[in-house]
Amino acid sequence: MYLCPTGQKLIPVGRWRGNMKEEGYINYGSNACERCPLKAECTRSTKGRILKRYANDDAKDALREIMKHPQVQKAFSKRQAMVEPVFSVMTLKQG
Repeated sequence: MYLCPTGQKLIPVGRWRGNMKEEGYINYGSNACERCPLKAECTRSTKGRILKRYANDDAKDALREIMKHPQVQKAFSKRQAMVEPVFSVMTLKQG
């Protein structure tokens, strides 16, 4: 379950299992959007706000929380200085 900006619960309203090329996801939504005063600011969809969540989105959210800490940012900034030049050279040589 997720919450919209006004605190309404977004529940699963659709699901796609995926295939060999694309991963599956779950759509979350709410019928509270129809009478919400912030609908125009929140979404342009006539069906209301829909949130699409993939299986690995929870891991991405956890990493975002970890990356907010200054010590972690400092450690990753050192790694960036070591790794980025390698990708730059590879891109230059291999296109």
